[in-house]
Amino acid sequence: MKQSGKGRVDVESVEGCHEEADTRTILHCVRTMAISIVVSARDTDILVMLTAYFHLMACHKTWMKAGTAKKRKFIPVHAIVEHLQMNREVLEILPCFHALTGSDTTSYLAGHSKKACWEIFKVHHNLLRGLGNIPVLTDQTIKDAEEFVCKIYGPAAASSTNDVRVSMFVKGVTNDKLPPTSDALLYHIKRSHCAKQ
Repeated sequence: MKQSGKGRVDVESVEGCHEEADTRTILHCVRTMAISIVVSARDTDILVMLTAYFHLMACHKTWMKAGTAKKRKFIPVHAIVEHLQMNREVLEILPCFHALTGSDTTSYLAGHSKKACWEIFKVHHNLLRGLGNIPVLTDQTIKDAEEFVCKIYGPAAASSTNDVRVSMFVKGVTNDKLPPTSDALLYHIKRSHCAKQ
């Protein structure tokens, strides 16, 4: 129990053994019984997680306070969730998508904006379903994630980024625009898998 201006507050339910501030913020939002929440952050990772886990929160409205002291922005997370019109299972894949396409802890995919990757996610989100959701990363999850990256870079039928690299190289695409090799992508997928857990 801790003291606050409104008497005693039980904080045991929001205690955790990890130090990652982003996930602790979401834990607090999920555990509070407040009708509305304002999270002060300027981190896209937090916005993605607030959106992904809004359905677990008891509140009706959640805003993320961002911007600077001179130019404040209040981003309505509840409105984003409503606008996306995605079911909970798809929303919960958002942190995996964000990690795979570039976040605070993972690199971005060369030559492709988050917006371009989002268009692929809207159609092929099922390929990221296993990423970050199970303790052990399976071969099928790795294969599916690589296929998702192939779809971002080009040939719809390709399932290996090595094949996509060859296809793009013979068309004269410069090295800095090529996807990672399958070996390099494997480590990127592993980092993305851990980033979500």
